[in-house]
Amino acid sequence: IDKLENTSRYRLLMAKAFIIHNKAPYIRSQEELDQFNTIISDPYMDINKAKTLYSKYAYHSIMGGFFHNTMDHENLYIHSNKMIELCLSSDAIMNIRHEMVVLAFANLVNSCILSRKQFEALKYLKELNLYLEKPYIKNDTHIYTVYKQNSIFIELMLYVHFSDVPNGISLIKNRFKEVYSEDGPPFMKENEFLLYCIRAYMLSEDYKGAEDILILLLNRQYSKGYSYFNSVSRFINLIVHFELKHFNLLEH
Repeated sequence: IDKLENTSRYRLLMAKAFIIHNKAPYIRSQEELDQFNTIISDPYMDINKAKTLYSKYAYHSIMGGFFHNTMDHENLYIHSNKMIELCLSSDAIMNIRHEMVVLAFANLVNSCILSRKQFEALKYLKELNLYLEKPYIKNDTHIYTVYKQNSIFIELMLYVHFSDVPNGISLIKNRFKEVYSEDGPPFMKENEFLLYCIRAYMLSEDYKGAEDILILLLNRQYSKGYSYFNSVSRFINLIVHFELKHFNLLEH
């Protein structure tokens, strides 16, 4: 019972951190920092109090999310490594709890990208894609689709962060429809994916391509509820219209 209570406590903390992280990928105000600090200052946020493998995993996931949002990429990398180590130490997790494995790999690739570890990022992205081909994942069409969407998004992140423009544009042109849907947000990071598409087009100086994606982002109801995406997209909108010489559309 004690272990069950311990696991439940960490599961709740991880859920709260997940909500904060996905509303705004980066902390922009004291209020947002205070929200995250409330979680990481919880008495249970001590690795020595984590009594189960899942509790330890949740602890590192929460801390990784915090360091991601505060842009401490080296500490994000450390906690992401701990997550994947925990997964690899358990056959049960590797074979049954695939959502934990996929999240751990995704966080690790992301941390490598943000801390400029390009070759490690490529290595772990390849390992993630190999893992997704396991029959117990691939045979579940819905789960497989969601995981592949995330993998495509991470790959685009990698190309944009390391200025690999040809591969970034090629991925958008060939795989965009696998991630983006006009019928709603089946992929939880769809807004971020659209922002990275815009960044890729801007890097290639294809501002018309950037504008086409920007229109999709600005008109999506799902993005309007998230101030981060709304404010960033409107700022980029000014740059794109300036580069296209749409001066009459620029806000004064």
